[in-house]
Amino acid sequence: MYKFLITLKKIGFLYIPVTILVIILSLLFKIDILLVLKFIFSSILIIFGVSFYLIGYDLSYLKISDKICNNLLKKKNIYYMLGISFLISFFLIIFEPEILKVSYSNISLLIILSLSISFFFILSLIRILSKSNYKYYLIISYIIVFLLMNLTDKEIIPFVLERSTLMLGLVSAPFLLTMGLSLSKRKKNKNSNQTSFGILGLSSIGPMIVFLIIGMFYKIDTNNIQNINFIYSLLYILISLVILFIVYLVFLRFNIKRNKKQILIVIKGLILVFLGISLFLVGANNYYEFASILGSKLSSYHTIQIAIVMFIFSFFIIRVEPSFNFLMNYVVDVTSGGIKDKFLELFLGIGASLALIISVYIVKNNLEIMEFLIPSFFLAILLSFFTPNKFLGIAFDSLGAIIGTISSTFFIPFLLGLNSSANTIGLLAFIGIVPVIFLELAGFIYEKEVILHDYNSLDEGIVDYD
Repeated sequence: MYKFLITLKKIGFLYIPVTILVIILSLLFKIDILLVLKFIFSSILIIFGVSFYLIGYDLSYLKISDKICNNLLKKKNIYYMLGISFLISFFLIIFEPEILKVSYSNISLLIILSLSISFFFILSLIRILSKSNYKYYLIISYIIVFLLMNLTDKEIIPFVLERSTLMLGLVSAPFLLTMGLSLSKRKKNKNSNQTSFGILGLSSIGPMIVFLIIGMFYKIDTNNIQNINFIYSLLYILISLVILFIVYLVFLRFNIKRNKKQILIVIKGLILVFLGISLFLVGANNYYEFASILGSKLSSYHTIQIAIVMFIFSFFIIRVEPSFNFLMNYVVDVTSGGIKDKFLELFLGIGASLALIISVYIVKNNLEIMEFLIPSFFLAILLSFFTPNKFLGIAFDSLGAIIGTISSTFFIPFLLGLNSSANTIGLLAFIGIVPVIFLELAGFIYEKEVILHDYNSLDEGIVDYD
């Protein structure tokens, strides 16, 4: 209960500046008071939803992944371990609402996309087992992506980059990371836990490659994204959690009596995860109308004035995204506090805010998103040659954490409110990749600080004898 209250307090404090700004803007622009109250109520749902989600994760996911990895490693058969991991990840990913949206009710495409993510997840596990350098896997994979971009239909590239980073949702993403963590914990080398960073960044490359290859032969309708009923979305999430629980029981060999206490804790955790996701989605989906009206009210103002408002909004709202909070907590836990969440939040928040300001400029002036999107991805890959491995993995994991439900239901309708004729496809990917660049730059600062600190400590320990 104490941990829940601490989490609730942390998430709640993030919304105080947002709430104050909403009230001020509502008075200035005479926004309907009922709409403002709806926004505040939705924010309360999100605060509780994210808090339940994070507590539920702690109670369930870590125990499930530890049990699975422990049993798989006991077999001492790498092919068996990778095969089972592949199957589990596939059956979780295939029920993610975002991947169902882009498959256009095409079962073959749904299976291929799910297989591609699972393949790169297994590639990540192989990297952990072989103690390989993450940079090599990331750079080679993106070289393939850039080569395919030159061969495919250029119009689909913003769509491909955007949708690919959204496919790992609130159920599958934590599982992939915790599986990597559970596996790396059993390695003997120093800081081995930190090799689990980068799994999400690598896994999202699979759908990019699939879509780009399809685009070489077929015309992809980038506007044909299937809307899934809210109840069905929750049903798919529930199915994924049930699959996860069944897998857990299988690895317990259905020995319920002996593990009754542990099973009850896991059930409680999974229920809290489901409750948290449900509350969060209800709250976030209610943002759409307010964001659209706010955008239309601000549309007549100068770009700089709009930018100042959205800088404050985005800096705080981004940090309430469940996947963002999960990743920050994950990094702090894995590094035992070596990398501070405040440090990461600062750079990611500024990066996301800057990206949104540039997005406002793009939308207001009807500019081509490709002119900003491709150079940003190219710069992120270029910086990966110089970024410390530890930060590189976290940076690309954050790509999917930044662009989630909040981004889709607040930023996009806001931008459309500024200019209803603007093409917003690819803007989410741009809002996601700029913070990656900022975090890569933060890696240099962090590394320099650590080296300087270690050097000063060494210098203090030197004793001169005359």
